[in-house]
Amino acid sequence: MSKYYWNEYVKYYIDDTELTEVLKLTSVFSAPLVTRNQTYDVKKCTHLATSFPACSDVGIKFYLFKELRGKVRELVFALKDIYKEMDVITGFPLIVLKKEEHVLGKGIYSINFQNSQLIMISEDVPEEMCKENDVLLAFFLNIDLCVAWDGIRGFLRGIEETGGVIGILRTKILINEIEINMPRRALARDLGVNIRKCLLMDVFAV
Repeated sequence: MSKYYWNEYVKYYIDDTELTEVLKLTSVFSAPLVTRNQTYDVKKCTHLATSFPACSDVGIKFYLFKELRGKVRELVFALKDIYKEMDVITGFPLIVLKKEEHVLGKGIYSINFQNSQLIMISEDVPEEMCKENDVLLAFFLNIDLCVAWDGIRGFLRGIEETGGVIGILRTKILINEIEINMPRRALARDLGVNIRKCLLMDVFAV
């Protein structure tokens, strides 16, 4: 085993409260599946399976995928290819444009992969997101769906799933994670997302 496996200096940088919370999660995640809930039915995952991520059912404007150009088109079709290979999808992306991009106006967009539409849900872009590239991508986790899937383990699996999507996306197009200089819950609220049901995972410049 590497000599770096245990570093005595690490302990000086650890917040004990945060470590305790993480250990609680890891103990649940590593426990045998049937010990957490004897009535757990693995097949229920199939009932929660969706063809593509959830999207907004209301919007200001709607754009067909075939109208898209440039970075946004490349991004949308790369995501579509990734999601169509997945079984249970617990997260969803939002696209943020801080200025006009071809036919698209400045605003926040939800993606309806099933109907091949980009849905503008707001024309107001949070100030925090106006400091980076013109095209931004935010990933959210649907907490309700994760817990319905497999309790706390479902939440951890949802995080893993989002990381997997991001990893594959990096192999298809150039994206760079941006630093968020405000509470994530506040930014999620500014993006029009219900912060009691969804968790902002990461934001990328495209």
